[in-house]
Amino acid sequence: MTSTQTARETIYQTFVTDWANATPVTFANEDFSPPTDTPWVRLAVLHFTGNQETLGEVGNRRFRREGQISIQVFTPLNDGLRDIDALVQSARQIFEGRTLTGPIWCTDSAVQEIGPSDGWFQFNVDTDFAYEEVR
Repeated sequence: MTSTQTARETIYQTFVTDWANATPVTFANEDFSPPTDTPWVRLAVLHFTGNQETLGEVGNRRFRREGQISIQVFTPLNDGLRDIDALVQSARQIFEGRTLTGPIWCTDSAVQEIGPSDGWFQFNVDTDFAYEEVR
């Protein structure tokens, strides 16, 4: 059975494994001191909606949970776009169109160029996901 906690842990683990130390990584709500001169990323799993999909006895009802995986990619200012473009492409490929254990269905990814942000150049990669919880 997939739950909010197991979905988040599966998504985090998939990212850490596939990112393979390409840059330092932090997760939502963690203390982190970004490096001063190298790229880094922040990963957050955001749950948005939940709908009951089936009726029945407790323990046999299905609930659909939906949300978004948000990967914020940061590179030093004035380093150009080549490195951040490569990191964004790698981040997108980790989840877009992929089914993770659970199953957790990851669908579309949207890339948004944020630009300069607190001394960094930022892009966001946001991927929609859904899974079913039985309870």
